[in-house]
Amino acid sequence: MKKIIVRNRIARKSVITSNFIKLTADYDFKSINEMSEKYGIKYLMKKLFDEDVHVDKLEDSFIYKMYNQILHEGKENDYFKTMYKVDDEFCVSLKENIYLYHLVLPLEVGNQTIIPWNYVDSELYIGDTWWENDEVILSDLKCISIVDFIKKYKAY
Repeated sequence: MKKIIVRNRIARKSVITSNFIKLTADYDFKSINEMSEKYGIKYLMKKLFDEDVHVDKLEDSFIYKMYNQILHEGKENDYFKTMYKVDDEFCVSLKENIYLYHLVLPLEVGNQTIIPWNYVDSELYIGDTWWENDEVILSDLKCISIVDFIKKYKAY
């Protein structure tokens, strides 16, 4: 499974989606730049993701610097972590515990995503990793029943 970078907090998917619809309802934006020119990145990040960005370019922001840190160094930080993408809706974190997360679908404007990282809107504990390596856990996640997974990984 592919690893993805995920913002280290639970987002409110319904707020993100409804605000995106409101911001784009009266406009046919062809690109992120066009949308950013209309609203400004500070406003977009706050309105859509409840992120405080204090500069005019996302790439110059603190949150983007933290994203680049994990992207280039592979080291998780207080703002971002890596997870395995299970499918288009779910990702899983395998540290000491196994957590299943529901992904917020990326917001796209003109075939571009607004941000390069992912948000999640829920978290579910499904077991402990102590007995197996990542490869086995990921295979089990897709291949065995939920009851067998809970038993095997002590999710009770």
